[in-house]
Amino acid sequence: LGHMNSSVSLAIHRERAKNFDPVALEKICVYLSCTQTTVASRFGNFFDRLLDLCMSDIQEIFTTKSDNASSVGTTASSVQVRSKAMKVLADLCELDDGSLGLAQDPKVRACFDACIQDTSVSVREAAVDLISRFSSRSQELAMDYFDLIVHACGDPGTSVQKQAVKTLWETCAIPATFGRRIEAAASTAIRVSAMEDSVKVRTVKILRNFWFLTPRSLAEESLTEHFCETVWTIFEEQKRSRVSKNGLIVPFTRDHPVVHMLECIFNASTLDCSGQMKMNATEKASTLKSGRAFCRQLVDSVLHAEASALSEEEKSERILKYMVSLHALLVAEPKLCAGGNNQHYYIECLMPHLLYNQCNAGETHADGPPAKDVKRPNAEKLTCVLSIISSNILVIDVLGEQVCSTLTQNLQKLIASHDYLSVVAKACELLCRICSFSSATSEFIMKLTSSILNAAA
Repeated sequence: LGHMNSSVSLAIHRERAKNFDPVALEKICVYLSCTQTTVASRFGNFFDRLLDLCMSDIQEIFTTKSDNASSVGTTASSVQVRSKAMKVLADLCELDDGSLGLAQDPKVRACFDACIQDTSVSVREAAVDLISRFSSRSQELAMDYFDLIVHACGDPGTSVQKQAVKTLWETCAIPATFGRRIEAAASTAIRVSAMEDSVKVRTVKILRNFWFLTPRSLAEESLTEHFCETVWTIFEEQKRSRVSKNGLIVPFTRDHPVVHMLECIFNASTLDCSGQMKMNATEKASTLKSGRAFCRQLVDSVLHAEASALSEEEKSERILKYMVSLHALLVAEPKLCAGGNNQHYYIECLMPHLLYNQCNAGETHADGPPAKDVKRPNAEKLTCVLSIISSNILVIDVLGEQVCSTLTQNLQKLIASHDYLSVVAKACELLCRICSFSSATSEFIMKLTSSILNAAA
């Protein structure tokens, strides 16, 4: 073992070891099971030295170099040493059956923390590859290295990003028993817009196949719920980190990461999809058909939640979760609410939510949050409903006079009574869309505009 220690270290030192001897690895694995103090000590020294090599720069490794070595900086040689040492570490850990606990070793974790931020792509790639191997062994290890995997998903190196995204989705997002699976799915979805093109194409296909093209009979869970939880996690995180405490996260716009992801998934007409991202006609038709059924299921989920025996707080949160997801889908591709015998389906189902009572929108107490904070969830729901109805109007040919009249009356009351400017603005936008179907609504808009201009004068 001592001979192997010196020869391997020297080979790495001199950059002569192009491939670590697999026979030597097997011998080391055998020695690791030995309880002799000398063997354990020698391997421990070798292992520590290997970790040092993974993290060291060339001027730190070759201490016997001339005095001007410190001015060399990071070179191709030092990168080669670090990446080679990381691959040797990967081979050693691969041979460990778990009894040595190398994957849980704090020194190994510290090594990963350093290597995942290395300036060299090859070193970061080797580190992510080893982390992926660890994570695939057990969910406990995947949980330990979860944050590092998420960090690597934003790596500028294509190879690093591709491996990290693959591991995050397959090891963390899909298994139903993984504790942070929805967070993993959300971390994948929100990064699609910033991914390198080849990684984006691959990721979009994975998400499309999982959420929209998996036969419901083969799915082990509700894919609708998985999607909604993913979008809801992103929505809630953005609410926590928003700059304006009085503003709303909705309505989503096309530059929102979730909307962009969905545009890619459905090859939306508003997005210039070309190359590998573009679906053929059959695949696109199948995806749109599945997407329409998906949206109908979300509306049905809203109706079921309204009729459920849940508490008002739980009911409101669940309805808002479905509304946010449906809103994101229809901003990305309004065609998803087209089709079927009833063109007004979404309008008729969601129009009752426009009946807004300013007094009952949220009860406040002396020691509770401000009134506007209490009313925010209702404002978020209303904004989503208004946006969904607008999307439905975009793809229909006829809107009945009775529906136009009811919508116009509800929107008038909403504009006159709501505290949130974003809700009022969205309601005004929807009123303008109705004008193309109703002369009465057009006349109201003209009178309203005239009164506003007169007041401003």
